[in-house]
Amino acid sequence: MTELECAPADDLLAKRYQAIVASSGGLPNHLQDKSALFRRLKAGLKALVIPPPCSFSYPWYEVVESDTRIELTDEPSAWPEAKGDGLPPMLINQTLWVQLPPAGDGSLRVTSGGWDKLGFAWKVWRERVPAKQSGAALCCRHDPQIKKIETELQLRNEAAWRVDRDIDEIRAICTISSEDERHEFFCRAVGGERKDDRIIQFMAKNQQERAETRLKKRRESHLPDLPTAEERQLEIEREMTLLLGDTWELSEGLLVADSWWIQRITPAKLTAEHYLDI
Repeated sequence: MTELECAPADDLLAKRYQAIVASSGGLPNHLQDKSALFRRLKAGLKALVIPPPCSFSYPWYEVVESDTRIELTDEPSAWPEAKGDGLPPMLINQTLWVQLPPAGDGSLRVTSGGWDKLGFAWKVWRERVPAKQSGAALCCRHDPQIKKIETELQLRNEAAWRVDRDIDEIRAICTISSEDERHEFFCRAVGGERKDDRIIQFMAKNQQERAETRLKKRRESHLPDLPTAEERQLEIEREMTLLLGDTWELSEGLLVADSWWIQRITPAKLTAEHYLDI
């Protein structure tokens, strides 16, 4: 039996990890449980024949092993410091990829150092998808049962909730004479049962000051203290536009966004040659 085969399970795992790291010319992480490779081995998975590309400085095993599309966090961009006449490298999730000649469908083709020699190539493209299919999320605050806003109706309800919250705050400033009771109102509005928390009280103080500023501006503009029904509707439309921002659009009653995707196109599947037998 080899030395590895004779070692206790924990030692065997550590020695396998160290041997794999050494084979790629790297240095082992002394905090092994922080190592993506060590955790992978611990889960019973094999190491790839060469290290995978990184995504935000972390090994990106999924992009190598998966044959399905993966949503990118940021839009890919050409490396601005590239020199020469060839295609510039592409910066994808803060890692440089080699750009290949583009396909005729308008998508990009890329590969990663070392993986190109094994015939690996990836497709990168932009596609408009509904919010339900996107990793991006417009958070919902008006209904705790809704994890993220996906429809125009949910967006309108969220905007109305925010506008009505602002109106309620101005109403509290106008109708609650006691400063302590006002503060209590804002603490409950911000933190609910956590109203006595110091951070909640600080946030409530800021919220109250903003409400007082809004009321002051309305009075300086000779507007009624509380918005009219017509003004409320205009504020809801304005809030919907603010919530959409530059990321989202409405299409046939649904929120949609342009997302960037990456997908391995060659090889069709991984085989034993793509893994280390250590």
